[in-house]
Amino acid sequence: MENLKELIYIVNQNKIKKIELLDLSDKNGSRVNRLYQAISKGEVDSDEDAFDRLFKGQQSKSAYRNLKVQLRKRLINTLFFIDAYKGGTTDRQTAYFELQKDFAAAQLLMAKNARHAGVDLMERLLKAAEHYEFTDLVFSICRILRLHYGAQLGDEKKYEEYQQLYVRYREIDHLENKAEEYYSDLILYYVKDASTKAELQSAARRYYEELAPSLGENATYKLYFYTSLVRLFQYTCINDYPGAVPVCDEIIRFFEDKPFEANTPVQICLHHQLVAYLQLGLYEQGENVAVRSEKMMEAGSFNWFKNLEYLFLLAMHTGNYQRAYTVFRKAVDHKRFSTLPEPVAELWNLYHAYLHFLIELGKIAPEEGDRHFTAFRINRFLNDMPIFSKDKKGMNIAVLSIQILFYILRGNYNTAIDRIEAIEKYCSRYLFKEHTLRSYYFIKLLLTIPQASFHRTAVARHARPYLEKLRAFSIEEATEFHKIEIIPYETLWALILDTLHLKIYRTPKESAGRSKAV
Repeated sequence: MENLKELIYIVNQNKIKKIELLDLSDKNGSRVNRLYQAISKGEVDSDEDAFDRLFKGQQSKSAYRNLKVQLRKRLINTLFFIDAYKGGTTDRQTAYFELQKDFAAAQLLMAKNARHAGVDLMERLLKAAEHYEFTDLVFSICRILRLHYGAQLGDEKKYEEYQQLYVRYREIDHLENKAEEYYSDLILYYVKDASTKAELQSAARRYYEELAPSLGENATYKLYFYTSLVRLFQYTCINDYPGAVPVCDEIIRFFEDKPFEANTPVQICLHHQLVAYLQLGLYEQGENVAVRSEKMMEAGSFNWFKNLEYLFLLAMHTGNYQRAYTVFRKAVDHKRFSTLPEPVAELWNLYHAYLHFLIELGKIAPEEGDRHFTAFRINRFLNDMPIFSKDKKGMNIAVLSIQILFYILRGNYNTAIDRIEAIEKYCSRYLFKEHTLRSYYFIKLLLTIPQASFHRTAVARHARPYLEKLRAFSIEEATEFHKIEIIPYETLWALILDTLHLKIYRTPKESAGRSKAV
């Protein structure tokens, strides 16, 4: 009863401010709601679009800027009333939302001198925070309760209880932050490519050897999570896929044994296993991992789309092109596809082109009336590839390859010759490197096509040495083979050969030269 009395007193003594929330119904015709609905439904993409829609004919944009401020304020207010139990959250994620909200309420109560209610709520939160292993929250609660029982009440027993807990979790918090720092340090240099992979592996090994002894009874969610990522990095940074898979299994077992759902670390490990299985050609295992992973994700989330990427590539690498088409449709038809970052959207646009190619080859039967697969325009496709066109050692190879394939398939041999000749210097300059040799030999294969005058048998004969070198080069050594080779080069080469004819093609220049000679 004391708790309720204090709570009622605080509410009665403080004026209850009217909270401006969003009215999510379409019937509300206010400008704030109209702006919310337009953004929510993807009907506007920029401030200019929104201004023209809501303030058509006006010159000053001050009213629009004020409108954005109102919408932002109401969105933030509404955040505190969202249903934490919806949206595919785990019990730990739900607990995090609820505990953070209640912790803020407890601090407010204590600031308003409703200490009985505030402390009672803090002690309830502490039990839940310990159960779900929210170290930073336990640490903060212990500090507040220690001060309360020590400085306010002089309760030596309670003070000592929270003091000991505070000291223990202060050490755990320190270890967790160190593990997080080490992992961030490794990823930073990996992204910037400021060190060789061997140096990064050595750093990861040193970090893990320092962190590993801290596990055991201190193996909280966060400490084990980041320590495990550092351990796993020793393998992933050098593309040691066989070594990464069992480490992922061990991490998954640890988190599955927790008394709560721990989807995030499990999903990360499943992702690494999926990449490994795809790279190693273990497609059945990869399929199982991808399906398992999808069940743990919220449809439309970034990771959901990322998982679909790998499902798509699995289908393409196994020759199950119809399934790849189905996965593609699942991705692009989702209402949140338009919100993907530009590089990710560009990747799906590249997949789109490869599916078009397979459709023209008769390898895929699209659904009747599929708006995604009308006439394919190469120039428009190339204009939609501003990012990949600059990636000389990566995805630009897939972009260059697919345009050449279309020119050959459609019989535009002169254009194909121009494009193939243009990439000869590119091949020597950018691709004759240890980790891009598969791409180097594939481009060499393409170069044999005009050299052998597009005659299928002659091309196969000229290409044989390069094809043997391509097959001899381990795909495990190739950088991001699973991404760049949307269709494995050996398979793609066979598809190209099938498009050629058993007759020699002579360019107009060659034909004119032969006529003069006669």
